[in-house]
This record gives sequence, structure tokens and C-alpha cells, in this order.
Amino acid sequence: MAKKPKRPGKPAAKAPSPAPEEPSAAPQPEALTKPVTPRRLTRDPEEAVMGGVCAGLEQWLGLPGALWRIAFSALSLVFGIGIIAYLALWITLPKTEPESSEGEEAHRPNQRPGLYRRVDWISFGVTTFIVTIGYWFTLAPDLTLEDSGELAVGSLYAGVPHPPGYPVWTIYTWFFANFVPIANIAWRVALSSAVAGALSCGLIALMVSRGSSMLLEGIDIFKDIDRKVEEKLCGVVGYVAGMLMAFNGFFWSQAVIVEVYTLSVLSLVGVLVFLLRWIYEPSRLRYLYWAFFWFGICFTNHQTLIVAAVGIEILIALRDRKLGRDLFLVNSLVYLAVLVVHFKLAPIQTLDNAILNKIFHLIGVGSMIGFGYLASKTMKKQESWINFVRDGLFLISIGFVAAFILLSAGIRPSGNSNSFLIGLAYMAGFGATAVFVFLSLFLDKKLSWQKRRLPLKF
Repeated sequence: MAKKPKRPGKPAAKAPSPAPEEPSAAPQPEALTKPVTPRRLTRDPEEAVMGGVCAGLEQWLGLPGALWRIAFSALSLVFGIGIIAYLALWITLPKTEPESSEGEEAHRPNQRPGLYRRVDWISFGVTTFIVTIGYWFTLAPDLTLEDSGELAVGSLYAGVPHPPGYPVWTIYTWFFANFVPIANIAWRVALSSAVAGALSCGLIALMVSRGSSMLLEGIDIFKDIDRKVEEKLCGVVGYVAGMLMAFNGFFWSQAVIVEVYTLSVLSLVGVLVFLLRWIYEPSRLRYLYWAFFWFGICFTNHQTLIVAAVGIEILIALRDRKLGRDLFLVNSLVYLAVLVVHFKLAPIQTLDNAILNKIFHLIGVGSMIGFGYLASKTMKKQESWINFVRDGLFLISIGFVAAFILLSAGIRPSGNSNSFLIGLAYMAGFGATAVFVFLSLFLDKKLSWQKRRLPLKF
């Protein structure tokens, strides 16, 4: 039986089609969604050497903080303008507010914990205390031989002993000679030698304690040693090193009389302490600046310690090639300048000594070779050379401004001055300033220092 065809019914109602969605807005770049806030001039205490003014200027304009420090130092020689300007900025500028995200505490990138541990400081304190007691009971009761009387009188009156005069040592011992209320003047000044010697030995214990721990960490068989055992071992090693220095014959004999050597050792050890801290964390340049400062104290106290400068520069170059390159460049420029003065202006008697002359040329030529090698390794890009030239022009500009201020104040070189050379120097200084401004403001924006930090757009 044939099936009847179905009667066509009403077509089923279709579900209503959804309304067309409105096109969503295109995602905006993060830089456009965030409110643009102009960069403010502030002080940065986290990167500060003193007040953080130069670090703040570095973040505001992009020029390295070292150049700003050199600029303030140079202007300080011109009627103290640099000191006054730095103090004014220190007082008036606000501190940099740390950036934080989603409630997390603000922190600096690549910032590492402190180098010296609690056990290292315990080794320092114990060594310093025991050495001080040992020196106290063995102090010379009165004047001794050689320079003792002269140095004691210079300490009492803040006078000038025999050349080179020891200005830092004289100021340091003046406090002991005038404010220690017991015994005679010679004993008080000898006490200052004992204090400096004890602190030197304590700092040696501090470095050896931490350094021995770093050595153990690099030896495979000691990597699994118990932490507490390792700390005790390193603390004892630091203490032994400090005591060996304190009670060897020569150092002990100089630490209990009126002499200048223990303060020289203290300043040199201070240089090594800050250098070790900087090597541990090279991004924290403040420790390197403090090392340089203490080396200046060291050099003014006893000029023979200038021989340590080359070793310090080599150590810095091993850790930071770019910084070592700049240091060797300074050496090379000083070497060439001394040669010009010696052969063209006034002979330098020191160079008449055959041994010193050989050392001078060895260091000068070696610095030029070292600069060439490090420059070939670190300045392979065009931007590196442009930044290098820009920084050099900045230093020339600072010298030009300082000379202009001196000439405007009526301070001129004595003797017959060559007007042509003065005019040439003026044009060179003004030209260097103009080129520096051009490189800083109107150069291609691809330069990394300008893209990152320059707050102004031209």
C-alpha cells in the first residue's frame, strides 16, 4: 500500500539570529594607556655616593653620574662653586620614590645581598678588640727615637711635620693629642697609631674570613660542608690572619710609637675592603668611588703607596673592561702630558732618575697598549665610539667653563701669554661645548642612552 505524501505544513520558525556584535576596539599599546608623567629631577639615595644628586642627574638627563661628579669636583676649585651647588641641590631636591607593582616591595634589579656576613663582622670585632688590648699594654711610655718628637709636636698644634707633611695623619692625631685626657702627648699620639693598627688588622680579618668562604665555595670537595662549620672555620681563619699581621715584628713596632705608617695601612686596607665589595656587585659603583676616596687618603698620607694604583686599575679592568679601558686612557693622557711638560716647558727632575724614568715609561706605554686592547674589545659599535667622544667633550667643556669663570674674575696666567694660543684654546673649548650639545640633544634617537633616559624630545 503506497504511503501518502505528507502534507506540507508551515515552515518551522527559525531561531532569531544574534545581533551583530560591535567591533571591539583595537588593543592600545601599553605606553598609550598609561598616563604620561614628566620625569622629575630628584636625588637617588640608592645609587648615592654622598647625597644622590649626581645619580639623580644621571637619571634625569642620561649623562653618566661619574661625569657629573667630575664636573662638581672641577667647579669646586673655582671659588667653591661646585660645593655650594651640590649642597643646594642636596637640600632642595626630593628623594626618588621607589617604583612598586601590585603591592610588591620595590627593589633594584640585579641587586644582591650584602657581601660580608655576621660571622665576618664578628671576626673583625674580636680581632680589633684583642689587638687593641695588646697594643695598649705595650705602648711606648714617652718619646722614642727618629721622628717621634717632631711628629708629636706637629700633632699637638696641627702643624706641618717634615715633607710631605702628612696632613691627614696630622688631623687624625690632633684629636688624640688634644682630647685624650690621660698621660703625656707622645703616649696619646702613640695611642692613635695603636687604634689605626688594630682597625687595620680587624679589616684584614674581615676580608680573609669572607674571602676564605668564597674560596671554599669554588672547591668541589667543600661544597657539601655544613654551613655552620664553614662559617666557624672561616671566622677563625680571619682571626688568625689579623693576629699574624698585628703581632709580626715590624708592624707591632710601628703601632706602639709615634709614627705615620699604621694610618697608611688602614687606608690601604680600606681600599681593598671596598674593592672586594664592588667586585662582588659591580653595579653598585658607590663602593668603587669609596675605594678611590680611600686611596686618595692613602696617597696623601704616604706617597710611596702610589705604586698600588696600577694594581688597582688592573684589578678593575679584570672585572669591568669598559671601566678599565677608561682608566688606562687617563693614564695614557697623563703620560703624554708629562712628556710635553718635560720636553717643552720645564724639565721634571724626577725623570732624571734612571730607575724612575724606566718605571714611568713602562707604565705609560703599558697603559696605552692596555687602552688599545680594551677599546678593541669593548667599542665595536658606532654608538660606543660616539658616546666615548661625547663624554670626552663633556670633560673639555667643564674645563672651558671653569677657565672662562677664572678669566672673567680677572685671574689670568702669570708671565707673557701668547694671545694666539689663548684664542685657539678658547675656540677649541667653545667648539667642544657646541659639539657636545649637538651629540647630546640632536643625535639619532637610536642611541641607547638617549632612548632610555633623555626626558626631552626635539
